[in-house]
Amino acid sequence: MSGPLAGTIHLSQVTKTYPQALRQVHALQGVDLTIEMSGFYAVMGPSGSGKSTLLHLMAALDQPDSGTIEVADCHLENLSEGDLTRFRRHHVGVVFQQYNLIPTMTALDNVALPGLLDGWSRSRRLSRSQELIDMLDLEGREHHRPDALSGGEQQRVSIARALFFSPAVLFADEPTGNLDTVASQHVWEILEKLATEQETTVVMVTHDPAAATYCREVFVLRDGRISGSFETEGLDEAELATRAQQLGR
Repeated sequence: MSGPLAGTIHLSQVTKTYPQALRQVHALQGVDLTIEMSGFYAVMGPSGSGKSTLLHLMAALDQPDSGTIEVADCHLENLSEGDLTRFRRHHVGVVFQQYNLIPTMTALDNVALPGLLDGWSRSRRLSRSQELIDMLDLEGREHHRPDALSGGEQQRVSIARALFFSPAVLFADEPTGNLDTVASQHVWEILEKLATEQETTVVMVTHDPAAATYCREVFVLRDGRISGSFETEGLDEAELATRAQQLGR
């Protein structure tokens, strides 16, 4: 797994079940999903439809019970634990609703953390970190700790950290769930720009139709299966919400 990889995603008959009290929760029940080119994509669906479970499996944060998952040219079911760790570190990035920043570290050092874990020299990792700080419009904030940053700034720091190794695929799980409207729009614009200008495949789980308007295509989950998809070009927020609701029923 060396060199640049294509940001393609292929899932076939993926299932995932979780034990809960005295019953089994069938989170995913035979998901088929294909993304052939870079771009900004949304996964939507009712609460409990399996959106976050799907993202965690694609990001190699969890393993399916059955089925095949190919992300960035790698068949995840064929990888050892060591290879899965390297895959997660180098070939995908993940951004969560909670920013997951280390409170005692500056923004610059938080972004540089993947390089530290990978054994990069301090000068090399800080140079890369500063490059990403600048790219995400955080100039002048690099020496601030998280508690001195706004929510939108903290999320941009977490996005910068996820981009440290220029991943082929970036996954975002409700990335603006804790942000106000203005900060949310800034994050969506950044993700859209990454997809178009950096040719990154960005897959975002969201319940917000305003977020999905920034995406090129929406996949809708219902009862643990993909119930359909649609392109967003020409749709306003209300029209997009209606399409998603129809497929999610």
